[in-house]
Amino acid sequence: MISDLFYLIKFIIFLLILLVASFFDIRYRIVPPKLWILALIVLIPLNLYEFLLFNYDLLNYLISILLTVLISLALPYLGFGGADSKALIALALFFPVYPKFYYFPFFKCFLLPLALVTLINSVIFAPLISIYLFIINLKKLGLHNLNVKYFVGMKVNIENIPKFCALLEYIDEKGNFKRSLKGVEPSNSIIRNMKEAGIKEVWITPLLPFIVFITIGYIISVILGNLLFLLLDIIIHSST
Repeated sequence: MISDLFYLIKFIIFLLILLVASFFDIRYRIVPPKLWILALIVLIPLNLYEFLLFNYDLLNYLISILLTVLISLALPYLGFGGADSKALIALALFFPVYPKFYYFPFFKCFLLPLALVTLINSVIFAPLISIYLFIINLKKLGLHNLNVKYFVGMKVNIENIPKFCALLEYIDEKGNFKRSLKGVEPSNSIIRNMKEAGIKEVWITPLLPFIVFITIGYIISVILGNLLFLLLDIIIHSST
């Protein structure tokens, strides 16, 4: 069918955009705004064609986009980056209705816009980093100093602090030793204070390129569907 091929093409186009965004997010932790402008330029003729070909309800389009935009604009206040919000808004504009093509998604659940399902699936996969950090810390430090930092950070030499990270512990301007699970930027003055205090190792937390998780969530959402709905369905049926 024409609609199947059309949505496959849209899926591939936006996947390419997200892959480019992921590259910049991994390499620089900054995604060029021009990339989202390019996405909008590509979007206009595709959505116009979609309106004319499939005759969708404009009101449903607008509600879907508005809901996603409102949630996306709130993300920076929850600790997500601005590029993450732009990626989800671009995705909402690209797919204002959930794409259905060929046999995808395998699990049919279209109660939410694709952008929101992508966000849900992205957040589900993000904790895998915590598991990875826990395993690394367990191998290096053992169980005798087990604490919450095992799941959110790692201990590194003060001379080899990674480029994209935040400090979970630091010495402030008054010389007081502080801890913060949110993390603080490792400025030159903070590092100097810690070295002068004789600190050799420090706990840091990596600044994650969340666009990568959004890309994974996008692929899963289109191919499989809403993992949260699927998990809830499994739990409900297993308990009956």
